[in-house]
Amino acid sequence: MCGRFARHRDRKSYARALGVPVEGLPDDDPAWKPAYNVCPGTEIPVVRQLRGEPARFARLWWGLLPNWAKDPKAGNRHVNARAETAAEKPSFGRLLQNRRCLVPADAYYEWKAVPGGKAPYCFRRVDGAPFFFAALWDAWQSFDGMQELETFVTFTVAPNRLAARVHERMPVIVRPEDHAAWLDPSLRDTSRIAHVLATYPDGELAAYPVDPAVSRPAASGAGLIEATGPALEDTTAR
Repeated sequence: MCGRFARHRDRKSYARALGVPVEGLPDDDPAWKPAYNVCPGTEIPVVRQLRGEPARFARLWWGLLPNWAKDPKAGNRHVNARAETAAEKPSFGRLLQNRRCLVPADAYYEWKAVPGGKAPYCFRRVDGAPFFFAALWDAWQSFDGMQELETFVTFTVAPNRLAARVHERMPVIVRPEDHAAWLDPSLRDTSRIAHVLATYPDGELAAYPVDPAVSRPAASGAGLIEATGPALEDTTAR
């Protein structure tokens, strides 16, 4: 699964990487403060598009609360959804039709089982560019209308060769050519966007060990994404 990631660039960087016009959350919004250890349960920038409107950055909470839930504090919210079965799940199937969004990121962390515990690794694009996780969002409102929450869930899928050296799953990273289609709320035929929920290609990610401090939700700072050892060898080219 993907339960932590880093996002440290400014709004313009993600807008350029998105490749489609995007509005919302001005440059000076606190949401753009660099975050090197983004955890579930926090409010962070995502990109979504409502019908008849342009794509916009908005702040949503990580951890899906379905609109039919009675109590926002009851039970565990969905942080990740398995891409292979999401369409079959009541919580996700309807959202796939018109409530898709993208989560901007620069890196993500995953933990490898090692003797005596788990060791964190940081995954980034080989070219250093930002990327976007595939996600779904929903809006919840209390019965009295006094409380509203907008939340999202990210996807995981089988890992590529490099990611498999650390964990059995990896987040779904959307290819640039699929950004517009994934965001388009008028594209309700989910068979036309099913290919987006795929394993990221081999050879396009780098991975290296990082400070175990990242395992603590309260840990922060640019040092968390710095390598503490040699990068994992990507055997794809062999």
